[in-house]
Amino acid sequence: MKSRVCIILTLLLAAAFLAAPAMASVDSNSELVLKTKKVKVKKWSYGFKRFNVRHKPGGDGVLQITKGEKSNMLNWGFVIVNRQFISLKHFFRNDDPEMEREIHLRKGKNRVYVFIKGKRGYYHHKNKKKHRRHYYRSRGASIEVAIKADGVAPPPEVSFSVRPQATMMAMASTAGSESNALSIERGQSCVLQWTSKNVVFMNIVPGVGDITGEAIASGNRVVKPSETTSYVLTASGRGDKTIEKTVTVNVTAPPPVVSMFTATPQDINLGQAFTLAWSAANADHCIIQPGDMSVSASGNQDMTPTNTGTLEYTVTAIGEDGRQSDPATVSVTVTDVPSKIFTLAENIVSPNLQNPGAPWSMAKDSNGNVYVIVNDYILRLEGDGTATEVHQGGFPQGIVFDANDNLYVADNYNNSILKATPGNNYTDMATFRGNTDGIAYPSNLVFGSCDPANPADPGCLYVANLNDDFGPNGYVLKVPLDDSTPTTVAGGFNYPVGLAFDNTGKMYVTTWNDNIVWVVDLVNSIGPSTFLGDTVALGMPTGIAVDRAGNVYVSDYANHIIRKVDPTGMVSTFAGFLDSTAPIGASDGNICVVADPSAPAEGPVYPDARFSYPAGLFVDVDDNLYIVDSNNNRIRVVGKNYDSNSCP
Repeated sequence: MKSRVCIILTLLLAAAFLAAPAMASVDSNSELVLKTKKVKVKKWSYGFKRFNVRHKPGGDGVLQITKGEKSNMLNWGFVIVNRQFISLKHFFRNDDPEMEREIHLRKGKNRVYVFIKGKRGYYHHKNKKKHRRHYYRSRGASIEVAIKADGVAPPPEVSFSVRPQATMMAMASTAGSESNALSIERGQSCVLQWTSKNVVFMNIVPGVGDITGEAIASGNRVVKPSETTSYVLTASGRGDKTIEKTVTVNVTAPPPVVSMFTATPQDINLGQAFTLAWSAANADHCIIQPGDMSVSASGNQDMTPTNTGTLEYTVTAIGEDGRQSDPATVSVTVTDVPSKIFTLAENIVSPNLQNPGAPWSMAKDSNGNVYVIVNDYILRLEGDGTATEVHQGGFPQGIVFDANDNLYVADNYNNSILKATPGNNYTDMATFRGNTDGIAYPSNLVFGSCDPANPADPGCLYVANLNDDFGPNGYVLKVPLDDSTPTTVAGGFNYPVGLAFDNTGKMYVTTWNDNIVWVVDLVNSIGPSTFLGDTVALGMPTGIAVDRAGNVYVSDYANHIIRKVDPTGMVSTFAGFLDSTAPIGASDGNICVVADPSAPAEGPVYPDARFSYPAGLFVDVDDNLYIVDSNNNRIRVVGKNYDSNSCP
């Protein structure tokens, strides 16, 4: 196609040179050297004219091009004055009605060539039988050409500035702030503003583009740069004279601001945890005091104070440029009030159960409902203290809920894990995993992370299995919730019955036959190793639970007490009374520490509280400790938010 166009152009130019057009000759003192001539598209969508112009003195002049009829159908062209080439492409594609370019006229004879090209399109002849098509779409499109002598166009003049964005009422007050540089904060807008004279084309980069119509003489644009930007205005006048103006907008980061900082709850007892939560805008990170903790711009952190009194915490947001926000402050009051052991439910019996049994383990759903295993029943405790039967059959040993309140049960007799959904009040109990998946006499189960390196993501079920011999070959199986194959994560346990995780990825296992609590560091693949039982005489350790502060609680079944191991490794009797003369009972009471240098390993003394074969343990989201008091057929609670009397 290009070669065809070139051939046609060559033929046209050759024909023009061979032709003998009329000479345009005017008096040398006349302003018009070439009077207005029309160039029109004829055949093949092209138009061409050649003019010879005489100008005795020579010198500077101005070529004037004016759009004529159907000029919107033109898309390309040029003018050659002597050897000076002037493109019409941009002129045809903008809205300007005319253009001027400075030219140089020789003394005497000057040659002018004008070529225009129209848009192509098919035209069907009215006589359809002829089936003729012609390129008549742009036929008749025209321009007018004239040349003036001694009419040099004045140079373009431009004023270009930037100012802050303001409302119309406030523009007068901001006029004095116009300049070629401005500083704004990221996210703010500003206004580019200009006035001009003798300009026919204007462009602003980056991001603005061509300016057309009346806006060339005076206008503005609102811009919102995300980083420091220099805007360049290029203006062209008649005769191809151009001028450039530049303004710079310096963009800085907005100041950091702490938008939220809370402590929940703000009144706690000593040893209880609370949660700091914060959020900051325009911040790279935050600093929390005391402790000089560097944290992300938003998040939360569990805190466990070791001192009583009113504690003050501050958070300061740090911006990406190092600027600091004003600190935000919250206070937490810590009181050394002893916790209280109280009975949540007693004489737990199913409507179909003839005699009260011995509850073994329990769990809570996200709505706070308590579910208890009693003999071969799973019961839900109602608000009035009565029990509703959920499931009966097999020999359920462990019970746990996932994040969606799906219920999982370790069925010891049937070598299976059962699952039920909350939609039918857990009456749709079905086998989730069985003996073919490695389940062998499961005794307990708990949720933990599928990836030990990410302990905050509890997505897998861990199951303690007694195995066929009920001896030293027990093991813990990791069971994914999808169809993936379960894997053994630890083994060699002598009758494992208790299972728990802390928030660092450590797994704790209690074993009945050898009176040991084991720890397995799944993150670093260390263990099993003895956690408790080598220096403290345990009697059939059963339930185990871990609170948010990392305290580990163990039900010492045969000794009728609850043991506690704090994060420093200190072991104490947390609840109950270790006294061989009267170890068993069912009384509630206060927890209070009585200094006893002669028995530091036993720690606190609890004169009121008594248990009888405590089994399962459960710590809820508020760090309340639930104790399944098996032989007393009770659910006991060590509540950290309950009033209590002073210790006797």
